[in-house]
Amino acid sequence: MRAAFLSITLCLITPLVFAEVSISGLEGKVKDNVRLMLSMEKLKCDAPEWKIRGLYAKADQEIDEGLRALGHYHGVVKKSLAFGKSCWQADFTINPGPRAYVNDVNITINGAAHNDPEFQSLRDSLLKTKGNPLDHGQYERMKRRIESLALERGYLKGTFTENKLLIDKDLNKAQIKLVFDAGKRMVFGKIVVNQDILNPEFVEKFISIKSGEFYTIEQLVRTHNNLSQSFYFDLVDVRPDTESDDYQVPVTINLRPKKRHHFSFGVGFDTDIGPLIDAAYTNRRLNSRGHFLTSELSLSPVLSTAVVEYNVPLHNPVSESFSIGGGFKREDTDSFNATSATLSGRLKHALDSLNPHQDTFAGARW
Repeated sequence: MRAAFLSITLCLITPLVFAEVSISGLEGKVKDNVRLMLSMEKLKCDAPEWKIRGLYAKADQEIDEGLRALGHYHGVVKKSLAFGKSCWQADFTINPGPRAYVNDVNITINGAAHNDPEFQSLRDSLLKTKGNPLDHGQYERMKRRIESLALERGYLKGTFTENKLLIDKDLNKAQIKLVFDAGKRMVFGKIVVNQDILNPEFVEKFISIKSGEFYTIEQLVRTHNNLSQSFYFDLVDVRPDTESDDYQVPVTINLRPKKRHHFSFGVGFDTDIGPLIDAAYTNRRLNSRGHFLTSELSLSPVLSTAVVEYNVPLHNPVSESFSIGGGFKREDTDSFNATSATLSGRLKHALDSLNPHQDTFAGARW
């Protein structure tokens, strides 16, 4: 009975089959773009005939748009539509014709960004578009790159006063003309930090943005990363007010602290040392100057260790700290029994991403 039910159920499930839309005469990106534009591509075999014929009539316009986007303005299309018993099929044979090329690129940067090295570098890069096959998408990307750089560098009022893509279809040539008025470069205004767990002077050491300095997205991101990775905060919210009218960008930083005390416990078994118990305790804020304590305890019949470390952030707490630590170790095996203790001081300094820390270590063992 169960098998019969499954058989009936499977028979009732009719697979949704897409019809075949054939495109010949095109290759590569042009073919992909034309296929993307064709609405018929999305129709299934059981679509209503009126809808199929309507989109078939619309296909000439969609193919032309797909060709023009990549510089083909003289495309010729031959098409056919056939209906079978179970499905329908559309065939398109397309001659894209010659492709237009960019024969002139004119980019002007006005305002305070005129002498900005970053804008000069971007302009030089975009001018190399001259001689390339025309791609409307590339033209739009050129505009977005200029606008994005303006936002990153603090030209928040910047706008295009002229942006034209001029096309001579007869000669298959295109001219790009962009005039961008960057306006005045904005600076960071008043910086407000909302938190009440650490000394404001200490928190300020993590903040790389300074009032009066040029506004950049890079400095906002660096400030956010410094605070997020600082060990003290569970939430970091950096909010610039870019709607200011006086060319200053006030910034509000909201910080939510992590819990001061953190405990962790674990129980396991190791084939070499037998059953073991691990525990760790962290005090993230011993005082308002950012001192913190870390400790770890591991117990087993064969090997037991305990380590505690007192950490003191230095002048640049993002990359420098000093710690004093102590440790205890007991080993008890069939052939060896020993107990040792250590006392150490460590200076930690972050260098770069490839060599993240350089430690200076001094210690004693007994």
